[in-house]
Amino acid sequence: MAAAVGGPLSTSLRRHEQRIALGVAAAALLVLGAAPLVALLAEIAAGWRPALEALGSARPIALLLRSLALALAVTMLSLAGGIPLGVLVGRTDARGRGLALLLQAFPVFLPPFLLALGWFQLLGARGLAGSPATSGLLFSEAGVAFVLVATFTPIVTILVALGLQALDPSLEEAARVAARPLRVVARILLPAAAPAIALAALTVFSLSLSELGVPMFLRVDTFPAAVFARLGGVDYAPGEAIALVLPLAGLKATGRVGQTNFGGLVVRTREEPGVVPASTMAVVRVRQNVFAESAAGLIATLGDPLGRSGSWEVGADFTYQTSHLHGDKNFSAGVWGLATGRSDLDRFDDGTALGLKVDYPNDLWDCSFSYRRIGDGFDPSLGFVLRRGINSYVAGCTYAPRPKGTFIRQMFHEFFPTLTTDLHGRWESYRVFMAPVNWRLESGDRFELNVAPAGGRLTEPFEIVEGVVIPPGAYDWLRYRVEVGTAAKRKLSGQATWWFGGFYTGTLDQIEVEASWTPSPLLTFLVNAERNIGRLEQGDFDLTLVGTKVRLNLSPNLLLDSFLQYDTAERAFGTNTRLRWTFNPRGDLFVIYNHNLREIQDRWRRDANELLLKLQYTFRR
Repeated sequence: MAAAVGGPLSTSLRRHEQRIALGVAAAALLVLGAAPLVALLAEIAAGWRPALEALGSARPIALLLRSLALALAVTMLSLAGGIPLGVLVGRTDARGRGLALLLQAFPVFLPPFLLALGWFQLLGARGLAGSPATSGLLFSEAGVAFVLVATFTPIVTILVALGLQALDPSLEEAARVAARPLRVVARILLPAAAPAIALAALTVFSLSLSELGVPMFLRVDTFPAAVFARLGGVDYAPGEAIALVLPLAGLKATGRVGQTNFGGLVVRTREEPGVVPASTMAVVRVRQNVFAESAAGLIATLGDPLGRSGSWEVGADFTYQTSHLHGDKNFSAGVWGLATGRSDLDRFDDGTALGLKVDYPNDLWDCSFSYRRIGDGFDPSLGFVLRRGINSYVAGCTYAPRPKGTFIRQMFHEFFPTLTTDLHGRWESYRVFMAPVNWRLESGDRFELNVAPAGGRLTEPFEIVEGVVIPPGAYDWLRYRVEVGTAAKRKLSGQATWWFGGFYTGTLDQIEVEASWTPSPLLTFLVNAERNIGRLEQGDFDLTLVGTKVRLNLSPNLLLDSFLQYDTAERAFGTNTRLRWTFNPRGDLFVIYNHNLREIQDRWRRDANELLLKLQYTFRR
């Protein structure tokens, strides 16, 4: 009896003791972490004016963007080198793998600036293998990234190898029976190591972002150096140092209560001297589900990113929707209206916009009609419209039968007319898009032939490219398109498009080519190119746009892709790198970096840098 009671009672006491111990430890950590932060915030209160001046300066933001971009580059390169090495060390029986790991991990036990000093002795202007060119490369952002990658890649290797040690060998052995080694790595090993990879990425990113010695030794200005200058320099200003690490941001919240969906966004931007003032902007959206499938909504915005005063916008919408028309058909009809105001729009007559849409989206017949009226003074600060002072009519219908017993999966016969007039009913532009042939084959391949008569009425000169200006007048032309595409399921797939025919006073050929190569589920390469060749009475032009994209699927929850593009018209080169980490079924972390260069006076100059961090998490009750 005593034994029977004693077991559960002792277990209950142990659980109670665990809760007490956990609470004490959490309280101690909170005090240890919060106390210094409170003291630092007190420094801001004591010297708030210099702190605000430091916070509003443009240089700290530029240094922060540089440091974040540098840390992101080091993290990506370290992952690219460390993950394969971690797989080799953790899941192969290659000779000397333990010694190789030990040699690679050696730099981890050294201060990073010692490695920078060593590379200086090798690649400096007077180094053993140095020259002015190698010295210039070492004393740059690329040199800093190189040294930090050499230092932190072993961290990735070790964590990935340790993460794979816990994998049941029988899973890998069973997979090898039916799949190639690369497929086993992509489908079994990398998903199993995903937590270790995420931990390695976070560790390397944080260490790279906070690294001080290497950038200072290699004479590269970074954000930690700016903070350190306020703490360890001649002008001791801890309040400014603390303010520098508190950049402005935004807050977004979305949710649902019963049949009501709501969302809100508030953003505060800092002043950019000589460009834009500081500004606060907000958006609120409420959507109420009504009937079985319909909804009504409201939206309101305040603020202007350029600091223009009196900016607001309000609107309402209603959509009736059903999936049971005549039994099993889809149908929807909706109306909406918006009104906006701003101090510089008072000279216009109409600051409203309204519209309606009727849609019948079904498999065999897909037809729709929409109408929009945009007032001449409708220019929302948080949003955009392509044209003001217009009436727009858009209709369309697709007949899509599925022939039986043929190699054709489905045919799409399309007819889409559009017309735009001014507010007095005078036509401004029109286009009739027709697809007499648009076939999807059972193989997944497709081909399409199109005809599209179009026209435009210009009330003022229209410059297509620099030096080619179309005079005012009414113009009509006829264009054609040929398009073929292969199934995306293939390792090598692509699409080619050729638009040709008339264009204003001459002809225009538009050639677009896209290709995708997926050598393994882990990696995908995409290439696209577009060329526009115009021959007009007012002049000729030839424009080319080339881009490439690399997508790395580290795991189902970790995706990295990078897009590069070059535009001959703007003489501009841009990159877009995006990391998405689904750390929880309810949460995602996005890291996006944009870098743009522009050729000015025969020299490439940095046009813009942008780093975006986005964290989204869904709370459910």
